Order: sequence, then C-alpha cells, then structure tokens
Amino acid sequence: MAKEKPDKPYPEYPLFAHANGQWAKKIHGKLHYFGSWSDSKAALAKFQEECDYLYADQRPPEKGMSVHEALHHFLDAKQDLVDSGELSERSLNDYVSTFRRLVEFFGRDRPIASLKQTDFGSYRAAMSKRIGPTTVGNEVRRIKSAINWLNESGLITDYIRVGPDFKQPSAKAVRQSRQGKRDKFIEAKDVRKLVAAAQGHVKAMILLGINAGYGNNDIAQLELSSVDLDSGWLEQPRAKTGVPRRAWLWPETIKALRVALELRPNPKPEAETKFFVTMFGRLWVRSHGSTWIDSVRLEFGKVAEACKIDRTFYNLRHTHRTVTDETGDTNAARLVMGHTPRANDMDATYVQKIGDERIKSVCQHVRLWLYG
Repeated sequence: MAKEKPDKPYPEYPLFAHANGQWAKKIHGKLHYFGSWSDSKAALAKFQEECDYLYADQRPPEKGMSVHEALHHFLDAKQDLVDSGELSERSLNDYVSTFRRLVEFFGRDRPIASLKQTDFGSYRAAMSKRIGPTTVGNEVRRIKSAINWLNESGLITDYIRVGPDFKQPSAKAVRQSRQGKRDKFIEAKDVRKLVAAAQGHVKAMILLGINAGYGNNDIAQLELSSVDLDSGWLEQPRAKTGVPRRAWLWPETIKALRVALELRPNPKPEAETKFFVTMFGRLWVRSHGSTWIDSVRLEFGKVAEACKIDRTFYNLRHTHRTVTDETGDTNAARLVMGHTPRANDMDATYVQKIGDERIKSVCQHVRLWLYG
C-alpha cells in the first residue's frame, strides 16, 4: 500500500512531496529530487546548494553522487521517454522496482563510483538465490542499461564496470527452471467454464484473451477506435511493443463487447478513449505512485477461483498462441499476437502483407478448438 504523502513543513517550503518518497521541485519543466520525506531539512539544504545551477540550466557540481541519486537521474531520463510516448509507464515502474532492490542491497548513500565488478557479481549471486533465471535476466538487463547510461551521460567521472560475471542466465538455465513449473495452457472445457461464469466487462476480456491473444495491459490500453464491431475486426498495435496486430472477432466476442460497451462507466480523462473502464472510470491496469494496480488480474482471479481453475488471465494468451500453432501459419499467428519478429527471420523481412483470410483462419481455428 502506498504511503500517504506528508504535508509541507511550513507553507513557504519550496519543495513538494513526490510519490517516489522524495522532496522535489520542477525547474524549467523538469523534475529534480532533493532527498527523502523523512528529512525535509536536508532536502531543503540540498535544494539551496543546487538551485542556482538548476535555474541556470547547469549541472550542479558532483559531490560523490550516491547510488540512490545516480539511479534517479536515470529514472528522470526514462520519465521523459514516458511523457513522449516512447516508453510505457509499466516499463518505468519495472525500473523503479529493480532499483529499489539494488539500493536496499548497496545502501542508498553509498557512492556510485565505489561500486566494483565484484559488487555487481555479489548482487547477482544474491538475486539468484531468491528469484528465478528469467527474473534475474530482467534485473541484469535493467541495471546494465542504467550503468551504461550513467557512463555515457557525463554525470559521473569514474567509468563503472559491471564485469563479465554480471550477465543474463544462459538459455539452458532458463529452460531448466521452467521444467516442472505449472502449465500455462488452459483446456478448452475450462475456458468455456470461465466464459460461462464471467459477466459484463470480464466476460468480454476473457473472450478477447482467447480469441485474439490479448494480455492484461493489451486489454487496458484497447482504444475504442480500434474495435469495429460491425465488420468484426480488431486492429491496434500491441501496447507493450508497438508492433502491429490485427484479429478477426468471433460472433461470441462481438456480442460480449457490445454488452461491455453498454455497461461502460463515465471515464476519467486518462481513460476517455479506452474501450474498458473500471467502475470508477479508471484504466484497468495503471500505476499508483510506485504501486502497479492490475484490475484485470484481480477480477479474472475471482472468476477463476469460483470455477476452481488455477490459472491467470495471461494464460489465455499462452493458450491462444499454442492453439494457433496447429495451423502452421506462423506469420498470421504472429500478426494476431503482435509478436516482434525474431532476429534474422527472413520471413519477417520478405513477407510484407498477410491477407485477412489468413488472419480469420487463425482466429477461426481457435474458435473451433474451443466450441468444436
């Protein structure tokens, strides 16, 4: 649960409490952070030391920048990409979560320049004891991205090396970790149970999940303008990657979407163009401070629990792709899913157009699998 923001120590206090737990101020349209909520005096002192430089669009002199400060400079740059639409807010929150763990391990006040290759190796070893190889790989990728950015940004004087041991797990380790894990496939009879038990928006979401391979954030970001219920086609780039995708909608899905549209509440400004809106008018998947709220997962979980089916909403996407693989039309299946082509994939290079009949055939194959 997100902490409640503190009030200013006194009305003239020049900083405001940012949701990330720091005192902040926007200068020339850019946010700057000056210290934790818990020490408003230290934050004010830092602001007074740096404000002349910041108002003059100059970088304050470096004073042994801490791990915490350095990573926040990186997050500021990523926030600019979110504002311009080049990075998803979900990706930014993933960075925040990773850095929170990193700061906890090294200490927020440790100088960033003091980190050595052995330190990164120790952190990776500690991670590997707590989380699986796939998650370790994601953590390594995000941290390397931040360190590379810091090395190139000019914010630090000493080049930081993460070392050869700070690397992503091998493909073999990832495969071995997946062995014995719960199957992500949902049997047709169980999908039918879920559809029958669900109502309103959730029923339409489940059908979109199995019909078009839509995941949680795909559902939340679905635009009203992307759904043509009269022609029965859905076309919108995938929210996560921006890769084009197109799907033929089943009659059952169209019927459920019409019901959902009739039940659509009045949206808040951020959800005004979205097809699905919560009862409070918000996005179904959204951030609240540093907390990520996934109402699609929560509401689907209620239906799955009632049906005694131990699966997640995202398993519908896995199931859709598994079934479409039987058609042998990989390129059409990939277009429906919004999958990024693999590197050096010659088909992706030379196949520039996929006809609607092929797309419809892939979606129809899943429908026949489900309803027989």
